Amino acid sequence: MRKLILILSLIFTVTLSSPSYAKWTMVREVSSGYVFVDLERIRKEDDGNVYFYGLIDYNVKTKTGYLSAETYYAGKCKYFMYKSLTTVHHKEAMGRGTGVVSY
Repeated sequence: MRKLILILSLIFTVTLSSPSYAKWTMVREVSSGYVFVDLERIRKEDDGNVYFYGLIDYNVKTKTGYLSAETYYAGKCKYFMYKSLTTVHHKEAMGRGTGVVSY
């Protein structure tokens, strides 16, 4: 199971996390930067769950040296709840540059 998660994370990092695949729409300004959502990759499942990608573009580098983070979320519309599934931190703005996966 861990191998499957690792393989999927690598695929996510190399292909899906690339900003060239995303069309980011700014949804909010926060004190630490800007929050974006990729409206084209929102997916609703038959069970009512929604899956989507979000990106935060920080105003200044974090303590660990990152300028942005892209997160894959799962949401339950019925309960107005969501949780992050995978986050990729980037040293460049808007999800550019090599990413580092965290869970």
